[in-house]
Formats: sequence, C-alpha cells, structure tokens
Amino acid sequence: MRHLVLIYVLILLLLNPSPSVARQTSNDEVLPEEFSTRAIAHIVNLAGLGHRQVSTKNDRHAVQYIKDQFEDMDIAVEIQPFAFESFEYTTLDLQVRNSHFDVQGLGLNPYKNRFRDRREYEGTAFLIDLNDPVIRCTQEQIEGKTVISNNWNGHFRLLPFQPELVIYVDSSTFAELESQHEIPYTLRIQGKYKMYESANIIGIVGNTNPSSKEILITAHFDTYRKNNPGASDNASGVAVMLELARYFKKNESKLNCVVKFVGFGAEEVGVVGSRNYLHRNVESLRHCGLLFNIDDVGGNGPILVEKAGGVTGTPETKCESQIPEYIQACSWEGVNSRWRMLADDDLMKIITASNHPPWLVDVVNQSVAELGYSIRATGTQGSDQIAFAQAGIVTSGVGIISQHSHTSKDVPENINTQSLRIAAEIAASVVLNTANRFKARNQ
Repeated sequence: MRHLVLIYVLILLLLNPSPSVARQTSNDEVLPEEFSTRAIAHIVNLAGLGHRQVSTKNDRHAVQYIKDQFEDMDIAVEIQPFAFESFEYTTLDLQVRNSHFDVQGLGLNPYKNRFRDRREYEGTAFLIDLNDPVIRCTQEQIEGKTVISNNWNGHFRLLPFQPELVIYVDSSTFAELESQHEIPYTLRIQGKYKMYESANIIGIVGNTNPSSKEILITAHFDTYRKNNPGASDNASGVAVMLELARYFKKNESKLNCVVKFVGFGAEEVGVVGSRNYLHRNVESLRHCGLLFNIDDVGGNGPILVEKAGGVTGTPETKCESQIPEYIQACSWEGVNSRWRMLADDDLMKIITASNHPPWLVDVVNQSVAELGYSIRATGTQGSDQIAFAQAGIVTSGVGIISQHSHTSKDVPENINTQSLRIAAEIAASVVLNTANRFKARNQ
C-alpha cells in the first residue's frame, strides 16, 4: 500500500509542477527538498479516508493518522477528546399564504431560546437577493426580523445586519415570492439537540520548561459535510503542519521555546475544537506568544496572510474567553442539518475580534520579504484562530484557497504542490522570527 501511495505522489508532482505564485527574488530553501513529496503523501492518505465529517469513523481515523505520524517522528503526543451539542432539525414547513415551499437552509440561533421538538415562527418576511453584490437594505430594516434569501453561500454577508431568522429558498421560489408586495409567512421547525464527539491532537517540540514561551502551529482535519474528500480543505493544512513538525523536530536544539502542533477537530461546524482547546488549556496558553493557523493551502489563488486589522475586540485579561457559556460547547452550524448561526452583539464581537499587534505585522513583513513572496494581507480569517484572537492571543495564518473546497472535486489531483511549500515556508519563517524575537527580549 505504501509503495502505491508513493507512485501516486510522484504522478501528482509531475502533473502539478508550476507554482501558484512565483517568488520575486531568489532565496535559499527553507525546507528540505523532499518536503513536497511527503506533504502530498499525507494529503493522499487523508483524502483516501473519504469525507472526515465530525463524529464519524473517518474523523477518528484522521486523529489516529496524525498521532501515528507524530510518533514516527519521535514527537511527544497528546489526544484531548471532547463532546459538543448540535441542534438538528428533521422537518421544515414554510407556508406563505396558502402555499407551501421547500426550504434549502436556515440562519438562526437555536440555543438562545431552546425549544423541545417543535418551534413556530410567523410574521412578515423581508426579501434579500444575496446574488446581488450589494445588500439593498439597512440594518434598521431587518434587525430582529425574518429574511427570505436565495444564496446559502452568502450567509455571512447577513451577519452584521442581525436578523432573527433567515430562510433560504431556491432561485425559482425566490423569484415567485419576489413578485409579492409583502411576505406573510409561517415556518414550523421540528428537531432535536444531539451530542457529537471528536478530539484535538497535539504534538510537542522544543523547550518544555513550564515557563517557556509557546507557539502553536495549527490546522483542522475535519471536512465539510459528506461527499467531500477535503484534500485542500484541509488535508493540505494538516500535511503542512506535519512536515513543519518534522522540520522543527530536526532543528529542536535551535528553539528557545516550545512549539505545539495542534490538529483541531470540528472546525467546520463552528470552530468547536479550537474553542474546546482554549477552554481546556488556559494555563499553558498564558505563555502563548503566537498561534499560526494553516487552512486550505492547496489552491492556485493569492497568498492570504493575516496581519491586518490591528487589535480589536480582545479582553483585558489574556486567555479570558468572551464566548457566552450557553454556546461554548455547541456547534455554530448543523452537523447533519443545514443551518448556520446568526450573531447577536456578543457573538459579532467574538467573530470580528482581531489580535494583530505592530510587532506581528513587522514579523510577517520581515518573513515574506526574506522569502521574496508577494502576499495579500487579510484580517482574521474565518477559521480556528477566531477562538484565540477573541481571548487575547496573538494570531496569524495562511491560506491559498482552492476553488474546489467544500465540493467533491477537492481531491489530491487538484492540489497545487508548490502552494504547499509556499505556505510552509511562510509559516516556518514567521515562527522562527517570532521565536528569535522572544530570545532577543529575554537577553
């Protein structure tokens, strides 16, 4: 089996030789020559498990795979299991006047006012066309009200407007409703709250003195729903993380801090694994100087690196989570039913928090200049770093996003191998320059 994987890896390398973004200047290689071969092998193996939806056997197999890799590298490893709750609806009935319509998905908060088995909404709905690049309404018009829309993928555009309920319908239904002056509706929901399980897995390298500064390099291993092998999102991030663990293990003597490599479970249903890690590891995280997250780095697009946005929405005390207790151990998206969380003021503060101080901007600028890459600076991207930024931990991350993410076409054949090296070199450089900064401050 291993020989077959290696042959497959060589074929992929031959099919995908060109870089997504060329270097502006020449530079010595940061990582070993065999990096790409090893990284692609991880992607082939993880994607070969099939979809790794949370709480499935493939989710557990991914944890075991990462554990085995850390142990093969002689890296100390710890698994932290966790459980969480998710609301799952079983039936939806949307009625407008005397007609019934199919519902494609929902935006709501099912935890704030919990219900048993059934809930009914009724009133007048506001239509918003999310296929339009401009949302043609104000927050005052829809805050606390019901919206009917036509584009599930545009859900996050509605969050700042804070509606109480969003009902997603297909394009033909939306067009039919759009012809009506007002939309009196009734929505009946039937569902249950269910428990799910996953785990975080941690590999530890470097100076493990309890007072040592700590850097986290992280990536989630779960995939988005079914029929999705998740090669770029996010086997690519796991592959880069594992090969960085190998690199730092070999150079362990040069580290003056502890570097932890964390594979998070349940990212796709609302950064559940990272929220659990934050809640469970507060004492060690007080020493954390940086979390660098790697998510979806197998694409052909621009190099996205977090450094913009400054410091906003952070607590007075480091590691003080601002996540309300009632949703701390809950999913923010349905595991098996199609809904996504809507945000009130408290949740908006959490998901828009940023912790990119000037020194981090300097480190990122120094790192990409040394490597000769041209990047696109971003604020906090929508992945596991959200949980840590809102708790006052400095975060950054890299993404080179695949056009096939969250689809059945997210397979190893569509991975750009050069993007893996680019993401890894940026991560390694930022971590090393951050560690050197720790050292300089301690001298």
